[in-house]
Amino acid sequence: MRSSILGFFLFITTLAFSQNNKPCACCDSAFRQFDFWIGTWEVFLVNEQRAGKNTIELIQDSCVLRENWVGAGGTTGTSFSYYDSKTKKWNQLWLDNAGTNLSMSGNFKDNQMVLFTETKYSTKNDVYYKDRITWTKNDNETVRQHWERTVNEGKTWQTLFDGTYKRVEN
Repeated sequence: MRSSILGFFLFITTLAFSQNNKPCACCDSAFRQFDFWIGTWEVFLVNEQRAGKNTIELIQDSCVLRENWVGAGGTTGTSFSYYDSKTKKWNQLWLDNAGTNLSMSGNFKDNQMVLFTETKYSTKNDVYYKDRITWTKNDNETVRQHWERTVNEGKTWQTLFDGTYKRVEN
């Protein structure tokens, strides 16, 4: 009886120790490159008009960033961003209540996360286009999100959205 109690105690101790010391799947510094976007934000356009509110949080054992957007005009959207250690790229999937979806990938460099869509064809406009969204970590603790589109293979870019994220104090 005493040996079975001791064995049970050793089993529980080993189990608890192994669970608390499991390797962190997303602890490498590359997985933390987009953490500057985490938080609750009020988002403003260039003219200081309020564009909406955005909450970005880490989920899935800190492996995924989930965005929850509520626009001033009633639009809502969610994105999931993650770093793929095999391709060494960041990926984001955006879905919203207007039926829009964007699948993007790219990299972090010089305080900027820059993600691109694959080239798509618009039957509405009869053009091929590509989107680029850049998040810039600013020195004043704000974040700029600049969404652009090209219809001429990157020769020129048109701004679709230019917003400044200002952190909401908790």
